[in-house]
Amino acid sequence: MNFASILKTRRMWSSKPFTLSKRLLSTSKVLSRESFVRDKANVNLITLGATQHGKTALASRLTKVLASHGVPTKEVHDIDHSVSEKENGRSETVSHMELWKEESQWRYSLADLPGSFAYLKNTLNHLPHADAALLVISPDQGVVSDTRMFYHLASHLELPLILPVISMRGDTDQETLELVMMELEELEGIRNPIVLDDPMNNDDSVIALMDEIEKEVNGLAVLNREVDTPFYMVLEQVGNIPKRGDFCAGRVLKGKLAIGDQIEAFYQGKSSKGNVKDLEIFKKGTASLQAGDRGGAFVKLKSEMDFKRGGVLFDPKIKVTASDNWEVSLKSVPGFGSATLKGDCVLYSSTVTDGKVTLGGNIDIKEDSEEIVKMKLSSKIIGKPGHKIIIRNNQTFALGTIVS
Repeated sequence: MNFASILKTRRMWSSKPFTLSKRLLSTSKVLSRESFVRDKANVNLITLGATQHGKTALASRLTKVLASHGVPTKEVHDIDHSVSEKENGRSETVSHMELWKEESQWRYSLADLPGSFAYLKNTLNHLPHADAALLVISPDQGVVSDTRMFYHLASHLELPLILPVISMRGDTDQETLELVMMELEELEGIRNPIVLDDPMNNDDSVIALMDEIEKEVNGLAVLNREVDTPFYMVLEQVGNIPKRGDFCAGRVLKGKLAIGDQIEAFYQGKSSKGNVKDLEIFKKGTASLQAGDRGGAFVKLKSEMDFKRGGVLFDPKIKVTASDNWEVSLKSVPGFGSATLKGDCVLYSSTVTDGKVTLGGNIDIKEDSEEIVKMKLSSKIIGKPGHKIIIRNNQTFALGTIVS
């Protein structure tokens, strides 16, 4: 059994830790798994947008059309595989797929993100460190409020590339398309949309989408990865194997990691040193992870700590700044009017999705203005000036930047 497969849990958006029986996993070098071949550079791609707009269906079609290039195919029921997802007909957890074209220099780690705000933690756990997003829009529903919100959240988190994708059906008329295009123009800074001609039935349309993604990705400066710097990895999933260690999956932002390396783990103000027992990428064994990879590390920490998603692995030589008191600049979400934050709030910072925040009273943020406030967190997070955060207070959102 590979490490990544053990992380699937029916807790949906819960970040509580879970444990696994020893018999479920062996750390022996004789694991019967393939070896990862690093023949292409990785791009972290996500689907983004409102629920019921066809993100998962499009992700499935991408795998099927690229099957001739060796891509593993995924049906929609393979992606939304839990009982709850099948009953409700929507994504609730994040699913990961691989995409590539044989002649391309890129391999895409595609994460299909939930569109329902009931599972926002799962979406915001994976959103901040993506390289590119497909903002999927159904012409039948148009640019709804949730689509606009996701666009502004992604823009605030400085995603390098957000590609709006209008997924047409065979019976979609030109007038409907023009209305959607007009709605998109209201989003400041939005790119021209990619219009797909019936992608559920037209393979050429899906190939054209991949070609357009490739063209846009080729110009991303962010893909010049910081490989020759100390290792730093943010964690999107963590699973504990009793008395054996932790399997940590996420995105490597800087540096390289090899089996046997010493690391430091941080979560909610607590840290522990440890070493790396094994590594993998998409269920395949690998000798190393490097900046840009989405992969997994099996680590054994020297001291027990409550370690969950939102944690960080890094080179012990790095000096990080962690605090539970930050001064931040807050603004309202463009197009959503003024924002009033009352009482305790929830903080989303990097892959942290369970930070509780006290702002010291009601905060009124007028549209097109900023408020400088001091926030007190329930536990420490790693941050620095300029770091982007999101604060949620019931159904109200504020976009934040750490000042000091």
